[in-house]
Amino acid sequence: MGAGASVPSDSNGSMRLQTPSRIVTAFLNLANKPHHAPLVAAKTQWKIAQPFPVGNGEVSTNEQELLHMLHDPVGQKHIGTFAKKILTSETFFCWVEIKEFREAPSIGYRKSMAKLIYRKYIKNGSTMALGSITSDLIDLYDKRIGELEANHGSSATVDFFDPLMTNIVTDMCQNTFMRFKSSPEYEALKKDLKDTYNKVTIEDFEYLELLGSGGFGRVVHARKKSTGKHYAMKIQLKTAGFDPLKLKKEETGDYRYTPVQPKLTRRKTTVGTRGYMAPEIISGKLVKRDQRPGYTFSVDFWSLGVTLFELMCGFQPFSMHSSGNFFQEVANEEIFRLSPRTQHKIELQKMTQGVTFPLHLTRNAQDFLKRLLEVSPEHRLGCNGEKGFAEFMEHPFFETVDWEKLMMKHIDPKFKPALPLLSDKKIYNSYEHMMSHFDMRDKDFIRHDWYADPDPEMQKYFDTWDYISQYTLRAELGIAKELDETNIPYKVLQLTGEDSKAKFTAIK
Repeated sequence: MGAGASVPSDSNGSMRLQTPSRIVTAFLNLANKPHHAPLVAAKTQWKIAQPFPVGNGEVSTNEQELLHMLHDPVGQKHIGTFAKKILTSETFFCWVEIKEFREAPSIGYRKSMAKLIYRKYIKNGSTMALGSITSDLIDLYDKRIGELEANHGSSATVDFFDPLMTNIVTDMCQNTFMRFKSSPEYEALKKDLKDTYNKVTIEDFEYLELLGSGGFGRVVHARKKSTGKHYAMKIQLKTAGFDPLKLKKEETGDYRYTPVQPKLTRRKTTVGTRGYMAPEIISGKLVKRDQRPGYTFSVDFWSLGVTLFELMCGFQPFSMHSSGNFFQEVANEEIFRLSPRTQHKIELQKMTQGVTFPLHLTRNAQDFLKRLLEVSPEHRLGCNGEKGFAEFMEHPFFETVDWEKLMMKHIDPKFKPALPLLSDKKIYNSYEHMMSHFDMRDKDFIRHDWYADPDPEMQKYFDTWDYISQYTLRAELGIAKELDETNIPYKVLQLTGEDSKAKFTAIK
């Protein structure tokens, strides 16, 4: 639909486990194979992407080794499992949830996570209180949590829990890691590291069925032969024109990573799905590339508007096939005979004229869609330079939505589709067999060479490309249910007066 870009991280790639409720992405490493299929390189099953700062003081050798394990996907799995076994898992669970806090997509979500972590691990009498936490730290976070309501969450910055992280690392090192090093599990970790980083290839999987495909990628349902686990494997085309995010490590010793010279130029490519492309993309097709003004993330809000219009109305807002009128269909046939350039001009003209709505749409719904389908990007909903996405959330169309509960996943969807179970039957004999089947099916519209070796300059950016869901670590460790059970439902918080819309009183 809209334009977008994936962000490479500082690690060696990942694979995400399929659970009953969600399918997660898988990337495989082909570095040790002669096959040149355009897969994103990866070596591990899952990982936590960005290291935590642990204070400005000296870090002991054992703490350094522990941090290395926590920042490695295989290490996370082993140290977390061992912590559960010896009943010292509270610090590890807290580490997991602080990780989610640091990567929260909005201030509201981060504020909710901060209060949740405080209630579970810090507050006096909490269900999973950290045994090593000092009274000074408790007093500090009593004060900080109390300030969150006054400043509407603005104080919940990514370093909000840094003082606590220092305490957690020290505690985990003394009470979990030192015992782990003297246990048989430590040797099992070494073997698992060797097996994971050296042997994960495309031959380790059975390919069951196609889940989806597009111009730059394919997603298939695969099963790992050695474990029987099911994955959604994404086969990514290494296409030219990809602008990766470059990262560098700061020299302060706190393990922070910051962007280097962020790219401020606008996108000028005109690739997209017809019917979903914003007018600023289509208008770019009418001039040479060096004359295009380019576009920003505003094109994604336009594509979202088209999608929501289609969901609410049953047809696309500017589609030439949506009228149902005989004379309009005759006119459309004439349009399709015109040159692509003329068709683009007609499409832009239709966009300028606006849209008409079915009678069943409310005024708020109509206004919401009109503002998303605003031809001028500067006035499009969600594209205001000052308000940003907050403008989108504050629209009257969402007046009944509690965004904080939604981001914390405490709202049950009103509609839950009944989906057929995924096939468990092996369809393809090999990876090559599967790819050849796709190639034969797609041969009439493929515009890219799936098997051409990328330019070395482009290839290096894919060597560390990965993405990992926050739920994967919990699923792999079997702690998802435990953490969910200790999260107090919002209904209980409302009854006790501690919900996000009530005044929060810190206990000192």
